[in-house]
Amino acid sequence: MKKVFIYFLVALFLPVFSRGTHIVGGELFYQCLGGNNYRITFKLYRDGCPTCYIFDHPSSFYIFYGNGNLYKQITFDITDSINVPPIINNPCLVAPPDVIVWGIEIDTVVYLPPGSDYNVVYQRCCRNNTIVNLLDPGGTGSTYMEHIPDPATLCNSSPYFNVFPPIAICVGDSLRFDHSATDPDGDSLVYDLCTPYLGADQFDPMPTPPMPPPYNFVSYISPYSSGYPIDASPPLAVDPVTGKLSGIPTTTGQYVVAVCVKEYRNGQLIGEHKRDFQFNIVECGSQVVAAMPNYVTECDDYTVNFQNQSQDATYYYWNFGDGTTSTSATPTHTYPDTGIYYVTMMANPGWPCADTAYATVRVFPGLVPDFGFYSECAGKPIQFTDSSTTLYGNIISWNWLFGDGFSSSLQDPAHTYLTGGTYSVKLTVTNTKYCTKFITRNIVIYPLPYNSFTATTPCKGDTTFFTNTTTLASGSVIFWSWSFGSEASSNEQHPWYIFPDTGQYIVNLVSFTNNGCSDTFQKIISVQPVPVSAAGPDRVICSFDTIRIGDLPASGYTYSWYPQTGIMNPDSSQPLLTLSNDSNIKLPYEYFVTTELNGCTSKDSVLIEVYPDIRAAIPHQPGQCLYGNSFDFTAAGVFGTGATFNWNFGPNSNPSFSPFENPSSVQFITEGEHVVTLLITDNGCTSNDTDTVQIYTVPVAGFTLSEKEGCNPLTVYFTDESIAQSALSYLWDFGDGKADTSKNPVHIFSPEGIYNVTLTIELEQCKGFQSMIASAPVTVRPLPVAGFTAEPKEISYFNPYINFTDKSSGALSCLLLFGDGTSSYECTATHEYTDTGNFIIMQIVENVFGCTDTAIDRIRILPEYTFFAPRAFTPNEDGINDIYFTKGIGIAKFELWIFDRWGDNIYYTDNMNTGWDGRVNNGKKPAQQDVYVWIVKITDVFEEKHRYMGRVTLVK
Repeated sequence: MKKVFIYFLVALFLPVFSRGTHIVGGELFYQCLGGNNYRITFKLYRDGCPTCYIFDHPSSFYIFYGNGNLYKQITFDITDSINVPPIINNPCLVAPPDVIVWGIEIDTVVYLPPGSDYNVVYQRCCRNNTIVNLLDPGGTGSTYMEHIPDPATLCNSSPYFNVFPPIAICVGDSLRFDHSATDPDGDSLVYDLCTPYLGADQFDPMPTPPMPPPYNFVSYISPYSSGYPIDASPPLAVDPVTGKLSGIPTTTGQYVVAVCVKEYRNGQLIGEHKRDFQFNIVECGSQVVAAMPNYVTECDDYTVNFQNQSQDATYYYWNFGDGTTSTSATPTHTYPDTGIYYVTMMANPGWPCADTAYATVRVFPGLVPDFGFYSECAGKPIQFTDSSTTLYGNIISWNWLFGDGFSSSLQDPAHTYLTGGTYSVKLTVTNTKYCTKFITRNIVIYPLPYNSFTATTPCKGDTTFFTNTTTLASGSVIFWSWSFGSEASSNEQHPWYIFPDTGQYIVNLVSFTNNGCSDTFQKIISVQPVPVSAAGPDRVICSFDTIRIGDLPASGYTYSWYPQTGIMNPDSSQPLLTLSNDSNIKLPYEYFVTTELNGCTSKDSVLIEVYPDIRAAIPHQPGQCLYGNSFDFTAAGVFGTGATFNWNFGPNSNPSFSPFENPSSVQFITEGEHVVTLLITDNGCTSNDTDTVQIYTVPVAGFTLSEKEGCNPLTVYFTDESIAQSALSYLWDFGDGKADTSKNPVHIFSPEGIYNVTLTIELEQCKGFQSMIASAPVTVRPLPVAGFTAEPKEISYFNPYINFTDKSSGALSCLLLFGDGTSSYECTATHEYTDTGNFIIMQIVENVFGCTDTAIDRIRILPEYTFFAPRAFTPNEDGINDIYFTKGIGIAKFELWIFDRWGDNIYYTDNMNTGWDGRVNNGKKPAQQDVYVWIVKITDVFEEKHRYMGRVTLVK
């Protein structure tokens, strides 16, 4: 069974201390349960702040056999927390409110097989940078270890310390802390100050697992040591028999202190238990102030709850002035009768930092506040009547709060509320015995109706409709009274009215509620004149004619035309209108205009008639050759039976003009384009159309080709360059039995040989002319054949030789590409590879015509992994063995650290090709002849991780 507890001391240290989360102490102890079972308890402390709670998650401690081999790893999670405050035993001193320490406690039971002793170990880096008594505290780790004898020879339980060590110690104050321990077996215990173990570092802050014991110790800065760990006078000391820790600290700061307890049985030492901890020597406050209210008045009964406002005090003594006393911090006392009493309170009585406070207590119950009132409408004054009473003395002041932001000090005030609603009225009264009490009551103010109405905007002769929009917060409106600015009136909620003429009328509305409250509202109603509309005279037009309808605009008028068909600007007084008629009869269109002025409107209309549409059209005719051309024209489109025609064929025609509907046998005497025009007239309306007639010349065939000669297969792009004035038809013959009818074909010629290509074109017009033909030869050359073998296809990196054999034919030259950036013009060859991986091999061959062929194959060089490191080197600048390298193959990631005999890191690299030159201090001076420790971490090409450690001798 394993239990995990977490506790923390919350403090934010003085500015001199770090706010990091660093190791501040810990310990390991155990208990033999019998049957080779042991309960192991581990405690660890870190400092920090409330928002940076950090422990390793998960975390582990380790159990080693006595010979150094790992027996078991104990892994735990953090699941719970408690708060342990710092304690100062001197009531005249107060620790600063800013010290934070977190802790975890691991409690687990394990089975330890007999036949070996055991060491329980936990290692973690690092401690606080601000510790003043250690060398490089920020880089100094911690080791917590407990030795367990062989269960076969001794069922022993280690001692454990009884009390949590002090976190904050006041500078200049006498320290007397019981650091004693309890031994479950009753063994004799001896205490002394000792040195903490060193363990872990910044490069491997939480070893998994750590190295087995023995362990080195932390290094103190002079003049500090295990026997003199802090600045103190007299020095810090522990009683070897009782475990009492004493001394008077003289300097603030953070110090690491370790206390050891040795257990003896029958005079023989059987074990040692060690706990180290970070002591924080701080400035403690000593400002004890006794304080409470100077005057206390009790007006309800005879019992007084006293308020203690003292600062930094621990103990208290109260004298209530009636012969009774109390030592409570915040006492409650009941007096026997009314009267005035004088109270004394002492803070820390009997201590040098004691202080005294005094108060006068008046006990006079029996003051009862009360008042009366009557509700009214908003806007009317409300009379308040005081009816308060008192048993002792007389009432001398009244304070009224009316709940709407106003107040009064009169005994019987009157107050006017501006709006209706419920208001909380508070009356506070004070009598001559200094008693003050209040009473609060709600008063309901009846709301006024909020009168309002809306009305339609009237024009002369229109009916105006009124909508009553009066609102009331509560209650109901029971009566309305309307007047319309003349002799007319109404009691309807929503009346209507026709005003007699244009002009302005004042309309008035009065509303009455069921609570007798009323309101008046009035609005000016303007009756507007009616404007005059003018749509213009009726007219007859041709199809697609554009005309203007309507009349000149008037100031302030707006216009709207309907329908909007054909109207370009329907909001204008004189819009443009375009109409068409594709029927064979005259069509009527009627348009209406609505004219508006100040919301008043009038209408007018106009009739527009449209003659049938006249649309001249000339059907297009295909072009003809110059020789023997003859055209028959037809007048098309839309026109009536009374239409007249006027044809114009241009100056190079015979005839050039014609008045007939369908003229025939028209000839053109020159090649090119000729413009033909037709004008049709009907009912005075006209329409014209234009067309173009094309006269062609004889075409000429021709083409170019992208390649006349090339390697098999040969792709040739053909480009038509024929000359013609109209669309052509094409027929390509490629000389290999294949043909094409596109303008610019692409053709692939194969096998090798000579091909005669011909192009035949024919004009789509000018039928009867002989087809035009063009031709050209194409020559196709043969290809060589590439081929090779590669043996073997897979081979280890330790023997990376591949044999290549040329199998090509018909080639004049050969190039072999090995896939690793190298190549050879000898295609039968043996090649050595210097790296692992998959490689693509390519052979390229070429014949006498410059034609090429390519062959491809693949091989694989398999990776291998190995690592070795020399044991000595001689950095004497003789060019021989001057640099210390570790070597290996199959390495993906690499890191090397060099440490001196004191555990200081003096060299680091993550490049295996960069070695240590035997110098320290960033290369500033040579290292001394000595034995150094190296650590290497490797990730190989198979993504396996390796960690090596060894020693190298630097020889000069």
